[in-house]
Amino acid sequence: MQQKHLMKNRHLPEITLCKMKLGKFKYVYTLRKIRIDFVYIRLFKKLFRRRFIKAKTRFFKPKYWVLFLPNYTLTQKSKNARMGAGVGKFVRLTSIVKPGKSIIKTWYYNFTFLRQVCKYLTYKIPNKFLIKKCYK
Repeated sequence: MQQKHLMKNRHLPEITLCKMKLGKFKYVYTLRKIRIDFVYIRLFKKLFRRRFIKAKTRFFKPKYWVLFLPNYTLTQKSKNARMGAGVGKFVRLTSIVKPGKSIIKTWYYNFTFLRQVCKYLTYKIPNKFLIKKCYK
C-alpha cells in the first residue's frame, strides 16, 4: 500500500506596506516571525542614543518608541526534576513578533542612520529588518 503524505502549508503571509510618502514617522519592521528577548531593549537604547545632531534636529528632538509587549515567558526546570513537577521557575520575558509588524517607531530620525541601525540589528539578531516610511 502506498503511503500518502500530507503537505503542510508552508507559505509566508503577505506583508502589507503603507504608501511610501515622505513623513515624519519611520518604522523598523521584520520580514519573518521572530522571538525577541527583552534583553535586547538595552541594545535598542544603545543604538538610538547615538545620533547625529544637525541644524534641523536642534528644534525637533528625535524620539523613538519600542512597539512590542511581552507575550511569552521562558521557564526552566532544574536538571533532576521529575515529570509532573510543573513548568519550572521563570527565566525571562520574550515577545513573539509576527512578520511585517513594526518593532520600532521613530520620529525625526535620518534615513541613512536608520539604515545603519537595521544593518547592525541584522548582525546582532538573526533576522532581516527593514524600514518603512508612513505619512500619519
